[in-house]
Amino acid sequence: MAELTLEDLDLSEDAFDDNGGWGLHIVQALSTKCGVIRDPAGGKWVWSRMRP
Repeated sequence: MAELTLEDLDLSEDAFDDNGGWGLHIVQALSTKCGVIRDPAGGKWVWSRMRP
């Protein structure tokens, strides 16, 4: 499992479509921790621990 940070993404407006949108900003703002688990078969699982 790898910790997901905004530094892992290119958040410039030119690369907006390459990152799938700005949803991770919302996840990071509402959560105490978030990350991604890469699936060996392809794809990934993104998780977050939400603030109460």
